[in-house]
Amino acid sequence: MVKQDNNAKIRGRALKKQVLSLIMDLEEERLEKALEDFEPRRVASPLIGLLCSGSQKIRWKAVAALGFVTDRLAREKPESAREIMRRFLWQMNEESGGIGWGVPEAMGEAMARNPMLAKEFGSILVSYLAQGGNYLEHDPIRAAVVWGIGRMAQTQLAIAAPAKADLVLSLNSDNRVERAYAAWALVQMGERLPANAISRLADDKQPVTIMDGGQIIELVPAGLVRGEKDNI
Repeated sequence: MVKQDNNAKIRGRALKKQVLSLIMDLEEERLEKALEDFEPRRVASPLIGLLCSGSQKIRWKAVAALGFVTDRLAREKPESAREIMRRFLWQMNEESGGIGWGVPEAMGEAMARNPMLAKEFGSILVSYLAQGGNYLEHDPIRAAVVWGIGRMAQTQLAIAAPAKADLVLSLNSDNRVERAYAAWALVQMGERLPANAISRLADDKQPVTIMDGGQIIELVPAGLVRGEKDNI
């Protein structure tokens, strides 16, 4: 049963403002506890809006919060969770007129948390990286897909596994964020990185922002080779 929404009278801009305040002020467990006071379908929309924030920290926290909210819906009202996932797919479609900022990450987070969603939508996320599938040409969004696959692999390895060969190709991307995310994703799958990729990563000492284990960190690709990471 869905918990009673103690904030049911909050609407529109006021709801968006409150959700932003929670995202800015609270960390993982406290944020999830606060979100439990909202009916999940209502709070999903302002969270989706925060995926376009100019702040990387806010975007990543919105990704985690959306994963929590969508998983909650999937367990309580499965069709409502599917509606959110279909909304994500529409935002990834060129016909939507958008770019899909934050959407692959939110999809990956939701599917990492919920096996049902991973089973139903995981192959679509993987297809965005496949040359013979729905391959995305836009570098930043493709990098986001790489992270989403890596996050899904942490709990749903069998569903993410078909992306392994394409993740290896991403290690040679001209986009350094995609390369770093691909290396991270392959590590989540328990894969060994190719020698040429290790050599290239070892020369890259500029940090890349990523969420790993629920924490937003600055990942230095050279440090990834050595198993190092720093919180921001």
